[in-house]
Amino acid sequence: MEACESGSMFKNLPKNIKIYATSASNADESSWATYCNTDAMVGGKNIGTCLGDLYSVNWMVNNCYYFINIQKVIGNIS
Repeated sequence: MEACESGSMFKNLPKNIKIYATSASNADESSWATYCNTDAMVGGKNIGTCLGDLYSVNWMVNNCYYFINIQKVIGNIS
């Protein structure tokens, strides 16, 4: 989950449920923004906000890398 103070949503989860939760920050701090200022361009226009945070951007990059490598392995097997 990505949101400022998103860790607060998981503070009181029961211990006897099978949920693995990760978040962009803990309950007391904001997540770290990225793609801000001159990097916040959409269609050639600066939209005046940040487009992501380090948690979600790194999650997406890692998943893309993993997906590409899995596709290569599957291609080599078939």
